[in-house]
Amino acid sequence: MLTEQQFTELVAKVGKETGEQIKKQFADAEKALNDKAIEAAKGSIKADDFEKFKTDEMEKINAILSDLEKIEKASKEQGAKLNAIMEHPNGQKVKGIDDFLALQIPRLLELKKSGQGFIEVTGEQLKSAGVTSIAGSVQPMAAPPGSPYAPGLDGTALELFDIVRNANFIINRVSLGNTNQSRLAWINETDYQGTPGTNVAEGAGKPLTQHLFQVAFSAAKKAAAYIILTEEFDTDLPGLSADVKNMLQTDVIRSFDDALQLDVRGASKPYNITDINGKIFDANQWDGILAMITQVGFRNFIPNTVALNWITDAAVQMQKDTQGRYLIPPFLQDINALKVKANKMATGFALVGDLRQYQVRMYKDYTMRMGWINDQLITNQFSIVGELRYHSFISDNRKDAIVYNNIQYVANALNGTPHS
Repeated sequence: MLTEQQFTELVAKVGKETGEQIKKQFADAEKALNDKAIEAAKGSIKADDFEKFKTDEMEKINAILSDLEKIEKASKEQGAKLNAIMEHPNGQKVKGIDDFLALQIPRLLELKKSGQGFIEVTGEQLKSAGVTSIAGSVQPMAAPPGSPYAPGLDGTALELFDIVRNANFIINRVSLGNTNQSRLAWINETDYQGTPGTNVAEGAGKPLTQHLFQVAFSAAKKAAAYIILTEEFDTDLPGLSADVKNMLQTDVIRSFDDALQLDVRGASKPYNITDINGKIFDANQWDGILAMITQVGFRNFIPNTVALNWITDAAVQMQKDTQGRYLIPPFLQDINALKVKANKMATGFALVGDLRQYQVRMYKDYTMRMGWINDQLITNQFSIVGELRYHSFISDNRKDAIVYNNIQYVANALNGTPHS
C-alpha cells in the first residue's frame, strides 16, 4: 500500500484523480495477492499458478505506472537532442569529449544567437561516439600565447592537480541495475502464518499456512549540479575547460555515492544480538567486528563487506596486549576477506553486512547539458548541467542484512570475566 507521503507526492505530479487511481490499483493488488495466498495455503491452487499470479499482478501495476510516466513526459518541453552517433569528417570515431563537443559548435552558435535553449549529451551518446569515458579522456593542452588566465606560460602544458577526495565505495557493493520507469513497484512479504505439518496421519486434515504481501513504491531521485564557464576560459584554455567538465561528472557521482551511503546506514540495524554478551574474556575490537559479522549470519545473510576508514583500521590492527605484543586473532583471515577501507566511514564505526540486499536501479544515466540562463549570453558565460536519476531502496525484510555500530561499544558489550 502507498504511504500517505508517497500518495501526496504522487498527487502533486499526476493530479488527484490519477493518484487515486494508482492508490486503488495498489490496494486491489495487495488484496488480490493476500486472497490468492490463502487459496494457495488451502491447496485450491498450485504453487506455480500462485507465482504466475504474483508476476501478472505486478506487471499490471508497472504497466499503469509506465503509461502515466509517458503522459508526464509528454507534457514537458524537451530540448534539442544530439544525434546518437557523431563522427569526424574522415569517418573516425570521436575519442575525446572536446572533439565530440567541437562538432556541436554550429548548434551552440544557434542557441547563443537565439539567447535560449540547451543541448543535451547523454552517456549513451558519448559511448556511441567513441568516447569511452568522460573522466580522463582529455590530455592537458598547451596554453595559447597571451592567455590572460596563464600569463608567462606560453606554450606550457597545464596539468590539473585537483583536491583528492574520499573515493566512492557504496556504488561498487550494492545491487546495481537499470530500469526504464520513473516510478517503481515491488512486493514485500509482511507475515507468515501457520506451520506445515510433518507427521500428518493418512486422511487427516492438513494445517493452514499462508504468506501475506504488501506492494511498495519508489519515485526516482536525482543527483545533479551545474557549473558556469566564460567563453574566454573555454576557448583560451580548452584542455583545462575539459578537465572542469570532467570534474562536474565526478562531483555528481560522488554525491550520488554519498547519498546511497547515508541511505544504507539509515536502513541498517545496530548490534543487538545478546547471546554472547558478557561472555568473551578481554574482548577487543577484533572481537567486536566478528560479533557484527556473526549477527548478519545469524539473521540468515552472507556478508560481503566490513567497511572501516583508514584510521579505524589502523587502530584495530595496532592493538597490543600488556606485553606489547600485537593482537592477531585466529579469525583475522575471515575479517580481511570482507574488509574494505573507505574514508567516507565515521572513525570508530564499522558497516558490516550483505550490501547486495540494498537495491539501486538507474533510471537515467549521467547526462550533461550546456546552455544559457538569465543574462549569461550578454556576459559571455554559459552553464553546464550534469545530472543522473535513480531509485534506491531496501525491503524491511532485508534490513537485518546490514549492521552499523561503534566497534568499541560492541567490544564492551561482549567483555566478560575468565571462564564466563
